[in-house]
Amino acid sequence: MGQHKIRFVDSAAVMTTSIDKLSKSLGHGNNSEHFKTTKSVFSNFDGQALYRNGNVDLLMKKGIYPYSYMKSVSNFEEKKLPGIEHFFNDLTEEPCDLEEYNNALKVWDRYQIKNLGEWHDVYCLLDVTILADCLERTREILWESYGLDVAHYLSLPMIAFDGVCKLGEVDLEYLGLDEYQWLETAVRGGVCGAGVMRCGQANNPYMRDLYDPAKPSSYISFLDINNLYGRIVCSYMRSYDLIKIILIPKGSAMCESLPLKNYKWMPQEKLDSISLDPQSFFNSVADDGPTGYFFEIDLIVPRSIHNKLNDYPPAPTKRIITSEELSNFQQHQVGQLEITKSAFTTKKLVADLHPKLNYVCHYRNIRRFLQLGLQITKIHRGMQFTQAPWMKKFIEFNTLKRIQAVMEYEKNFYKLLNNAAFGKCIENKRKRQSMSIISTEAQMRRVLKKPTYQRIIEINPEVQIAVKKLSKNCEKMAVYLDKPIAVGVAILDISKDMMYEFHYDYMVPKYGDAAKVVYGDTCNSLVYFVETEDIYKDMQANKDRFDLSEHGGILEFMKDPTNHKRLKKMKDEFGSAILWKFAVAKPKMYAAEAISWDAGGQMVKKIKIAAKGCKSSAIAHQISYELIVDVINRCHHEQISFRSIVSNKHSINTIFCKKKALNGFDTKRFIYHFFIMDETCSNEVDIRLQTPFTLTMAGGTQSGKSTLTARIIKRRMEIMHPPIASVHYCYQEYQPILFEQIKKDTPSVVFQKGLPTDFEGAGQPLLLIIDDLMTDVAKSEDMVKAFTIYSHHNNISIIFLTQNFFEKRKPRSITLNSKYIVALKNPRDTTFVAKLGRQMNGGKNNPVLQCAFEDVMKKPYGYLVIDLSQTQDERFRFRSSLFEEDCIIYTKNE
Repeated sequence: MGQHKIRFVDSAAVMTTSIDKLSKSLGHGNNSEHFKTTKSVFSNFDGQALYRNGNVDLLMKKGIYPYSYMKSVSNFEEKKLPGIEHFFNDLTEEPCDLEEYNNALKVWDRYQIKNLGEWHDVYCLLDVTILADCLERTREILWESYGLDVAHYLSLPMIAFDGVCKLGEVDLEYLGLDEYQWLETAVRGGVCGAGVMRCGQANNPYMRDLYDPAKPSSYISFLDINNLYGRIVCSYMRSYDLIKIILIPKGSAMCESLPLKNYKWMPQEKLDSISLDPQSFFNSVADDGPTGYFFEIDLIVPRSIHNKLNDYPPAPTKRIITSEELSNFQQHQVGQLEITKSAFTTKKLVADLHPKLNYVCHYRNIRRFLQLGLQITKIHRGMQFTQAPWMKKFIEFNTLKRIQAVMEYEKNFYKLLNNAAFGKCIENKRKRQSMSIISTEAQMRRVLKKPTYQRIIEINPEVQIAVKKLSKNCEKMAVYLDKPIAVGVAILDISKDMMYEFHYDYMVPKYGDAAKVVYGDTCNSLVYFVETEDIYKDMQANKDRFDLSEHGGILEFMKDPTNHKRLKKMKDEFGSAILWKFAVAKPKMYAAEAISWDAGGQMVKKIKIAAKGCKSSAIAHQISYELIVDVINRCHHEQISFRSIVSNKHSINTIFCKKKALNGFDTKRFIYHFFIMDETCSNEVDIRLQTPFTLTMAGGTQSGKSTLTARIIKRRMEIMHPPIASVHYCYQEYQPILFEQIKKDTPSVVFQKGLPTDFEGAGQPLLLIIDDLMTDVAKSEDMVKAFTIYSHHNNISIIFLTQNFFEKRKPRSITLNSKYIVALKNPRDTTFVAKLGRQMNGGKNNPVLQCAFEDVMKKPYGYLVIDLSQTQDERFRFRSSLFEEDCIIYTKNE
C-alpha cells in the first residue's frame, strides 16, 4: 500500500440504529427515492433487468434470514425458502412477521432465486446497499444543512459540534490546565434513584371498578419535562392573510446563556465580599446576563430542613459508597445477594444531605441551594466568564428542519444531532486509546519495551493488537484537554435547576407531605405518589406548568394543545391511561403498570419496564411488574437469558447468555427497615418515638440498659417527635463514668438520687429516666399514676429500666401501660418474649415476635423494640433498633 493511509470508519458511529430501522425510516410511506445504490445494483442483478420490470421495489427494506436453520453448507443447496417458523428471531425472541415472509416469497419468485445459497448472497448484498443508501442520505443532509461532509469525520458527535460552532459563528476560548481540571470535578450527570417510597398503588375514581372509596384518593404521576435540553420559540410565517405559528422544541439548557470566553479567576477581595451576603449577590445575577460564574464552595444542609429535602435532595455528589454506610438490612442483602466488592469501589452520583466540601457548580444552582435553606460556609474559588445563547441557533435550525421533514429518517436524524452536540462538550479524552497492529517480531520487541502499553490482544498467531494508554505524557501521548467542558457543566447544572424548580416551587407548596417522590430518572423524569382528591383537575388548574397536548382516552377531557412541547412544561408519560402501580428495585430498574379502557369497555394494561443491562427483548418477554416487586420482597437475584451477537478478537459469534439481572440492592438510599412491598403498602414506617410516651426497658444485669439509655438521651432530638430538650435522670446507684459522659453530651441534664417527687413539670416537655429503682417503684402510687395519667397530661415522656418485665406488683401496671417496650437479654428469663407474644396474640404463640427476638439476640447487646402505640400499623410493630442506621423492621411475609 506504500504511503497510502486507510481509515476504517464504523457506520454505527454516525447512524446509531439497526439497518432494519434505518431502511424502514428511509423508505417511510413506500418512498424509494433515496435507495439509489440499491436500485442501481439490483436493477442488473445477475444480468437481469429486473428494475425495468419494477421488481426492485420489493427490496426497499431489509430482508429476512433463517439463521438458526442454517446448520451446514448443505443447506445452501435447498431449492425453496424454509417455512415461516424457521425465521424466528432468536435475538429479539419474536416470530417472523407474515407480511415480511410473504415479501420474501415474492422476491424469491420474481428474482428467480435457485437455492438458499443465492438467497444468502442477495440478503448480504441487500444489507450492504441499504447501508450505503442510508449513509449517502446522511451525507446529503449534513452537506445541505451545514456544509459539512461526513467523510471527513469519525462520529456523529464530531459533526454535530462542528455544526454548532459553524452556525453559531463562535470561536470558543480554550481553558488553561488548572481551569480545565477544576471544572472536571463539576461534571455530574443526571441523578437517578428511588425516592423515600419504593413502590405504590394508586386509588382514585378514574380507576373505575378498581377504586376503593373507603381508602384515601391517591395517584401515581410519571412526569417528564419537555425537551430538557430544548426550548420553544414561535416563528411567524406570513403567506397572504395566513399566519402560521410553528412551535419549535429545542434544547432548554442548550438555548440558555452558556460560557463562551474570557474565563478569569475572581480576586479574593471579591469572594470575601460575596461571602458577607451570598444571597444578595446570587439573586442579583441574571440568568441571561452577559457574565456568568462558577464557584467552589463548602455547603451544609441544616438538620432543620432534612425532612423537607429528603424526598429530592439537592447538590448531588459523585462519590464511593462504602459498605460501612449501609444499614443492617442492606448488609444482609450484601451476603444474601453475593454483592461483589466492585459495588463499593465505583463512584456513583448520590443525592444526600451530607455537607458538601469543595463543591464546584454553576451560579444558578447556588442560588437555588440558598433558596432551599442550604448554607455556604466558605467560598474557595470563583471563575467568571462571558456568556451568550450561542447554541440557540443550532437547536432552532435542527428543530425547524425536523418539523419540515417528511421522511421519518430525517426527523429522527435532526433530533439526534442536538443530543450528539451536547455529548461532545463533556467528552473525557483520557478514556481514548491508541491501538497498534503488530505483525513482526521487531514490532513486538519495541512494544514490550514501552510502559505506555496496557495490554496485547492476540487476533491470531501472526497478528496482535497493542493497546496504549493516552494519559502518559510521553512520546507524543499527551492528552490535549481542548473540549468545551465549561459549556457541558453549565448545561448539566441548569438542567438540574429546572427540575428543582418544579419540585420545590410547585409540588412541595401544593401538596406538602401528601406528595412523595417514588423515582427520579436522570434529569428529566420524576414519579410521584400523591394523596389528593383529583390530580388531573389540579393539573388543569395549573396548566401553565403542564403540557396536556397528548392526553386521550379516559383523560380526553384534559387535552389542551396550548403548551405542546413548550420549555419547562411537564408532560404525563401515560397521557391516555391511569398509572396504577409503580415499583422501583434500584436505579434504572423499575416497573410501571397503567390501565385504560377500549371502545368496548374492556380494561387494557400498559406496562413500562426499565432494567439496565438487560436486552430489550428479554425485558419484553421475561420481566413483568410482579417480578420487579418479587425481587424487592424476597431479596434474591432473578436470572434472564438471551442470545446476542458478539465480537471477540474480530471473531463474530452468536452466544446464549444467562445473567443475574434483577435484584433490589440499592446503595443510593439508606434503607433502614425491611417490610414487604405489597400492593397495599404505600407509606414508609416512622420509627421515631412519638412524645409524650412511656417506655419500659427490660433486661438482665450488664445487658446494656444504661448504655442504651445514654445513647437515647444523646440523640433524643432526632429520634423523638416532637423532640424533648429537658432531661431528668433518677437513679439508685451513682455511675461516675456513665453519668459524666451523659453530662458531657447533655450539659442540661438533671441527676437525682431516688424517685422524683414532682410530676407537674414546668410547662415544657420532659424526658424522665427511672434507672434501677424497681423496689422504690413497687412502693410508689405516684409512679403508676405517672405512667397512666401524668405522662399524657403533663407532657412527660418516661423511660423505666427494669430487670423483670413481669413484676407482679405495681410495676405490672406500668408495663401494661407502656407505649413502647425494649427487650434486652436476660439469661435468667428466656421465656419472657414468648409470654409477651401470647399476651399480644390472644393466647397463641407469636412467631414473628419470636423470630425477631432470636434474630436481634445474635448480636452482642442486641435488643428488640416493640411498638404498641395506637397509630402504628399492625404489620410493623417489631424492629431491631431505636435508630435509623441500625434498624430492621420485622413483619410477616404474606
